[in-house]
Amino acid sequence: LLDMIRENEEAQKGITLTEKTIKTIKRLYHKLAKLIHPDINPITNEDERLKNLWNMVVVSYNHNDLDELEEAEILINHVLEEMQLDIMEIEIPDIDEKIAKVKEEIFRIMENNPYQYKYLLENPDAVSEREKELDEEYKNYCNYEKELDEILNRLTESGAKFVWKMN
Repeated sequence: LLDMIRENEEAQKGITLTEKTIKTIKRLYHKLAKLIHPDINPITNEDERLKNLWNMVVVSYNHNDLDELEEAEILINHVLEEMQLDIMEIEIPDIDEKIAKVKEEIFRIMENNPYQYKYLLENPDAVSEREKELDEEYKNYCNYEKELDEILNRLTESGAKFVWKMN
């Protein structure tokens, strides 16, 4: 039951695929299945790399992962080329979009921590400036703590009582 609940939650979080993407996934799966399916190509059972790639194809297809299927296609072609077997042409649609998407993801990662810390730590002026900011912030908190203590002392001296309720 817990597995079913988890699978349902994961399905709720999943992304919706376009009809074009689904057709592309099916087309690519059938193309790869014709090439290395163990029932069609007995070499797959003999070569560990092809077995692993076939498993990758099956898992990617079951998860509707187009990127993973396309990667498997390239790896399969590479292995078959090494084995000097007839291979199909590699077709990578929208390669420019995919390259742009990867570059954008790399740029987004490089903009976030911890990558930005490297540049700050290599700059002694930036480090000393940040230390000064943190020292100033610490002093402000200390002054604020003293003000709150004074207010609390005045209130308790005037006979006020505080009751802390805990749940």
